Amino acid sequence: MYRCEARNVSTFIRHLAVNYVSRGYFFYVQGEIPAHKDPAKVDAKIIEKYGLNISKWQRARQRRQGKAGVQYLRCLRRFVISATHGEHQFFEEERSAVFDIRRVPLKFGGYSISYRPGRRGRWFVSVRIEYARFLQLKEYLLDRARMAPVDDLVSEFRSFSFPPFAPVRWQVFFLVRRMNELRRVAGREIIPFAAVVPNWSGAGGLRSEAK
Repeated sequence: MYRCEARNVSTFIRHLAVNYVSRGYFFYVQGEIPAHKDPAKVDAKIIEKYGLNISKWQRARQRRQGKAGVQYLRCLRRFVISATHGEHQFFEEERSAVFDIRRVPLKFGGYSISYRPGRRGRWFVSVRIEYARFLQLKEYLLDRARMAPVDDLVSEFRSFSFPPFAPVRWQVFFLVRRMNELRRVAGREIIPFAAVVPNWSGAGGLRSEAK
């Protein structure tokens, strides 16, 4: 059974970045299932249309034959179909809507995923809080930093369920540091970073709704 549903945004981002983008699934389209449609039925239709419910050995054989690998992933009503280099019906069907994540970052659920060159010419997956959302978080949290009890702020950070990637961690570091600067001036208890570090082991998994 093809597993395609992520239980939450954090799981979706992690699965897409680690299991797909890092393995060469650079081409993608995004979509949203209309409110009047059953997500499980849409899952089944896409899985059948692109022949996704195959074994890893069949998928490997297709790749050796020069065919593209294609994957489908959904969270709530939003989904992404991603593909590797090669020939596939996906490129014919989705031609005008396909983007390359190496050129156009994929934005999903307040996060931005890209694939970029790093040191010594090595490419890597980069996941960060999308800029507009980061500014919203910054404004909201700094506004609460001076007065809110530390336990309330820690609970709020934990509720965000940030995915486990270094750029996201640096952004959280920045937010906590700025909040603690304000709290020190106000004579408030500082926020211990160890209390707001995301659960780096991830949360939840994928499940299939396709019958």
